[in-house]
Amino acid sequence: MIKKDIISFFIFLCLPFFLLGQNYIDFLNGLLLEESTREPIAFATIRIKDKAIGIISNNDGSFRIPKSFQEKGDFIEISSMGYETNTIEISSLNEEGINLFFFETCGL
Repeated sequence: MIKKDIISFFIFLCLPFFLLGQNYIDFLNGLLLEESTREPIAFATIRIKDKAIGIISNNDGSFRIPKSFQEKGDFIEISSMGYETNTIEISSLNEEGINLFFFETCGL
């Protein structure tokens, strides 16, 4: 019985530290669209310029960049086959809501 009480005591003592120690990652949201048709651009590469850190957009053109990327670089580079590559300053992104990006097709 005493062991059970001691274990319960330590669980309740340590629980707040575990709950407060959780890192909540905030994200910057974006949506990639083709400029003339407004169709989503799926599976585009979004990376920190000149670094090997990045993500890929979903099949609906949406993506989420962790806000920690802001500390790793000044610009993101968005590229997809058949579209012009764009470089965007991370600090210009809206932290609330969805950032819309429109891309032109390459003249291949």
